[in-house]
Amino acid sequence: MIPMFDELDIETASGCTRACPTCLRTTYPDRTKTEARFRSPAVLLPPHVVTRVIDDAIEMGFQGILTLQLYNEPALDAVRIAKFANYAKKRGRFEKVHVFSNGDRLDASIAAGLDGALDEIVVALYAPGPGGRPRIEGRAEREAEIRSWFHKTRVVFTGGAHETTHYSPISDLESRIDRNRVLPCIVDVQETMIIGHTGQMLLCCDDIGAEFDLGSVNHTSLYDLWYGQKHQEIVTTLSRVGGRENYPYCRICPKDGTRRRSA
Repeated sequence: MIPMFDELDIETASGCTRACPTCLRTTYPDRTKTEARFRSPAVLLPPHVVTRVIDDAIEMGFQGILTLQLYNEPALDAVRIAKFANYAKKRGRFEKVHVFSNGDRLDASIAAGLDGALDEIVVALYAPGPGGRPRIEGRAEREAEIRSWFHKTRVVFTGGAHETTHYSPISDLESRIDRNRVLPCIVDVQETMIIGHTGQMLLCCDDIGAEFDLGSVNHTSLYDLWYGQKHQEIVTTLSRVGGRENYPYCRICPKDGTRRRSA
């Protein structure tokens, strides 16, 4: 039996404030699988499903990292996320409860609702500059402003660099795929349990289209999804050198599956 996950990611909603050219939301070619991510209003994962997933994780003995966000911008679902975070912390003992934000919609009112509910918020302050390089003008002032809104929640800032994913618009994508294809995929698939905004279980953070048909929390418990025979077989196969060759989507993955993804 595979080990239990160390991190649980729950995508509470589908919406984002951006359509970045390096993001898998934008580059994934099959829009029939991602069109809900561009709807307005956003598609929401029902609250009873979110709390049941949290309950399932606690019943499994999970005490790791709870991330209440995935491909979406959490500030667009801030009121619900604060409620989910408070619920999780009252019910269980997690290493931390956090989200990642691009900072676009953060303001004093949204921050007040999240402050103390989240243990941490990671803010990627970036805006495209000349040649696609991040702008730095005004960043110090914006950091200071955001920090002033949070008194209980830890605030971490990053430069907002996007990881290379499937279909990334970079010149050396094919060489990265070729270089990493033989490597085992360990970190994402073994350590993180991901539930998308429709309730589908995703294999990894690149599995935006639910390529592996692993099931849904709408019909199946978290325990049965994680320890299901199909999921265990995929994880075990990918842990071996050359294991990616067994799955078409993994054969075109440019990531080094032995390294942790960056914030």
